Amino acid sequence: MNFDLPLPPLRLHCGLELPGLHLRGFAAGPGIEPLEQLAVEHRGRVDRSADELAALWSRDPVRLAADVPTVLVVHALTGDAIVGGEQGWWSWVVGPGLPIDTTRYRVLCFNHLGSCYGSFGPADAGFPRWSDLPDEEVADVKGASAPSPPWRPAPLSTWDLARAQLLALDVLGVSDLVRVVGGSIGGGVALALQVLAPDRVHGATAVACSARSTPWILGWNHLGRQAVLADPEHGLELARAAAHLSYRAEPGLEARQGRSRVGEGSRAPYALQTYLTHQGRKLRERFDPAAYVAMLDAMDHHDLDERVHPDRVESWSTGESWGVDRLHDVDFVGISTDQLYFPAHLRLLAERVPGSAYHEIDSPHGHDAFLMPGGPLPGVIARSLR
Repeated sequence: MNFDLPLPPLRLHCGLELPGLHLRGFAAGPGIEPLEQLAVEHRGRVDRSADELAALWSRDPVRLAADVPTVLVVHALTGDAIVGGEQGWWSWVVGPGLPIDTTRYRVLCFNHLGSCYGSFGPADAGFPRWSDLPDEEVADVKGASAPSPPWRPAPLSTWDLARAQLLALDVLGVSDLVRVVGGSIGGGVALALQVLAPDRVHGATAVACSARSTPWILGWNHLGRQAVLADPEHGLELARAAAHLSYRAEPGLEARQGRSRVGEGSRAPYALQTYLTHQGRKLRERFDPAAYVAMLDAMDHHDLDERVHPDRVESWSTGESWGVDRLHDVDFVGISTDQLYFPAHLRLLAERVPGSAYHEIDSPHGHDAFLMPGGPLPGVIARSLR
């Protein structure tokens, strides 16, 4: 079931206030019947006018039973909330009798704040812009980019994404999570959720992610962001094509595309070239350029040791310890050929976290292997829940 959940507005980590807030969610399993009054059928890119947002934000929220064991799944950069079912992006992991078993657990997944698949984001009216930041926040730095276009969104962080999801759990009355599971930026958000509320998030499974974004990640994202800011449509294609190289690995590309050509003659493109062009066009057709910039910003600003404080409507507290020191009972899952989040970083992180374990998935396909059916990852997830 897909649903739109109105929430109290938050103050972003950058200091700007959201005018309102809602997240689009997916729910499966026992005890989700109250969400039927918030159900929506539409799947895909959403942009709302000010009047549509006002109507949505004025709706009454619903409460779920607190005693149903709940697993929260967090999606990757340009994903959506629909994690299970025939069209789910993890349909082989989430469902009846599958590793995240919807006959045993209530499963929730929320589209990220700042995305364009139903949650409040830059495609909607009134989302804060880069130009709303105080002047002192925009430094005159040698080598800095050209002035930002007026549509550039205010910067987000994984703290903002995690806080929005934790607020959604507050509104729904879900006080505890059996486990939070996520990959890539979703893994970072999953870890951020446990840092925010270690007493409520009893365990985590963090796949192909890190405690903070490395300079390598910052560099890839900078190139993609500049392409989109220069030309929102064509730049989004180029940004996605370049990023896709970091999501894959050479052994998998060699096996699937190699040096084969599409057609005959010297003008025939290589299969890898048409593959990357296809990936870029697919994203341009389905995703909002400003939302892509927002997601890259959130990925860049991921740092579990950077302290954040609760807003007036939030129910968590900071406590004395912070950051990685608040993590516990985490299954860290690296991918042997990951060229974006190197598995060595996760292996070292696992050594710092009490009750944790490190698993490494052997795959020729690089970072995106966790989104591909087959392989040992479902078994790792099933064991982590046991």
